[in-house]
Amino acid sequence: MKKLKTLLVFSLVLSMVVAAFAGCQKKENEDVTATTEATTEATTEATTEAATESAYTALDTQAEGDITIMTWSGSGQYMEDLGKQELTVAELTGQNEAAIYAMAKEFNKTYPNIKINVYSKAGAPHDNETSWAQELENFKANYGKYPDIFASTDLVGDVKKGMVADLSVFADDPVYQSFNRGVMGMMNYYGFQAGLPMFMQPWGVYVNKELATQNNIDIPPVNWTLDEYTTFATSGDNENFWGAMDIPMGFINAGSNLYSSLNNYTGEGDYANFNGEDVNKLLEYVPKWATSAIWTQNDVGGVPQEL
Repeated sequence: MKKLKTLLVFSLVLSMVVAAFAGCQKKENEDVTATTEATTEATTEATTEAATESAYTALDTQAEGDITIMTWSGSGQYMEDLGKQELTVAELTGQNEAAIYAMAKEFNKTYPNIKINVYSKAGAPHDNETSWAQELENFKANYGKYPDIFASTDLVGDVKKGMVADLSVFADDPVYQSFNRGVMGMMNYYGFQAGLPMFMQPWGVYVNKELATQNNIDIPPVNWTLDEYTTFATSGDNENFWGAMDIPMGFINAGSNLYSSLNNYTGEGDYANFNGEDVNKLLEYVPKWATSAIWTQNDVGGVPQEL
């Protein structure tokens, strides 16, 4: 039987390759906040049904291989041949571990001789006073090699260490081509495709219209101004409900030239002007937003601990 030499072929099915992830967010309670500056995890569409049908006909279904995946949000266990196991919901204690389990079982229906192992750290990547970079080194020390497919919090650093393969060798693959080009470009260095996206976190403001209506607070229009947002987000009574979960610091990134000046840096002058008029005008709103932001008020003892 043909040996599976290019293990990363599997990664195109799993969408579980080197990727830059956002950190964990603070837990939000939208029932007591009028607005929420939030990120919502949305799995990137990896493929269409048609692409799936045509993508892997060149791979022998009797191919043999052994692939180890490393990520976080799991049980902290090293689980071997995951696609051949029969696990209950209670035995899957982390979302990434559960996702890999489901995909591995489907993958093994077509490729039964490819063994899929997973190590998923419990909690977030840097929890337990151990950085993700150190977790990768610990894995190598324990198992004699780095994982074949792993999540990354420092893609540039991992490339510099020589840990990452160039995935552009799969550029003709239909699934590879289905990924968002803009997102792929964020992980492409001079033609070297260092990773594929596992998930995206779109950012936005979510309005609790029901809570506003219950308290006779006018809901701002869709094309709201910053002053209209401020009025709405500071309308909480700060006893039964609050205006926002946190100070929307993302507004400063989105409403100033900081990001665009970094992305379009020509090599001359300052990288970004953090003391520019655009930034300072936005910073003037911060004390106002803080008056009815639940996390800020909690920090100063303004929120009952039982809440």
